[in-house]
Amino acid sequence: MCKNLKILFLLIILLGINSCDYCNTGGNTAQEESDIYFSSTGLNAISPGLFRINKDGTKFSEILPNGLLYSPPTKSVIKKLAYLIDDPSGRRYIATCDIDGKNIIYVPTEPASVPYQQPIISSDGKCISYILGTRELWLYKSITQQYRLSSRFALETLQAFSPDGTKIAFYEGEDIESEFTIKVLDVSVDPPKEIMRKIFEDGLLLWKGLATISWTNDSRSIIYVNSISPTIDMINITNISNPENTETYEIAGMGAYMPTLSNDHNRLAFAGRDGNIWIRNLSKITPKYINLTESGNVSYNLYPKWSNDDNFILYNKYFKDDFNPFSSNLEIVKTDSTKKITVLCNNSFIGFWNR
Repeated sequence: MCKNLKILFLLIILLGINSCDYCNTGGNTAQEESDIYFSSTGLNAISPGLFRINKDGTKFSEILPNGLLYSPPTKSVIKKLAYLIDDPSGRRYIATCDIDGKNIIYVPTEPASVPYQQPIISSDGKCISYILGTRELWLYKSITQQYRLSSRFALETLQAFSPDGTKIAFYEGEDIESEFTIKVLDVSVDPPKEIMRKIFEDGLLLWKGLATISWTNDSRSIIYVNSISPTIDMINITNISNPENTETYEIAGMGAYMPTLSNDHNRLAFAGRDGNIWIRNLSKITPKYINLTESGNVSYNLYPKWSNDDNFILYNKYFKDDFNPFSSNLEIVKTDSTKKITVLCNNSFIGFWNR
């Protein structure tokens, strides 16, 4: 009798483990679409680690104890992450892994004499872009296919692959606040080929974080900012096939940084220089602005990103008296009239929706 009870007890434990959400690294498609990937530092952590959490706050798990993330996972069947990693001797590498932290590969295989920075991976997983030192932008496809895309990469900016993985956009310039060039290259060919160039002589007034470029979800246009005065920014939506076909939106007063277009192409989200996350419609006759965050004088919010269904915006909330890049809260806000905010994690770096 006792033996049978022991067997029954063990079966209950095993069934409980197998049904535990936290232990389920596979998940289903619906859950994965609302997963968020990011880097974070714990209270006693020496270096940032890679983490995953669902938008409802569940499924929080550590992927790897060491890694700094600058882009979302790939869309490939076996999803991959690209990240920076520092070994105990202080050498810095770029690595990729599956989204469960397995199958780690170093790319390139040897550390450079100057630091690697900002690795991002294309949605198809075929390309990795990174900064070598401070000014050199490189593209890695394989050991025999590595290309320097620029030696004048703009400081305090972040490059961006198109959603289809075939193109890359970036800022170029010695002093981006006085003049800069936006470039787009086709990375599906060897060597990569420049397909767009647009020069702005009035520059971009740098603010907090990294100045970003985003893409429309059809990979046809890029969204970015230039400044025409200390109090006026212009959000640009440029068709890369015809750069003269650029829609511009003047943002006066609160200013604009890090703009991104909703997936239905009806609304812009951006980080206002007043510290808030804003959205506005695309009407130039009757523009409508909505402040989603009300940050006050103690914080500022950066890196807004629309969810796939446009119902949420993911962003990072920083506090003005803390200059640690990992001091932000990872938060999401509903884009409906409730403007409900959920804090997902603190001590975080830039967050990314699953593609």
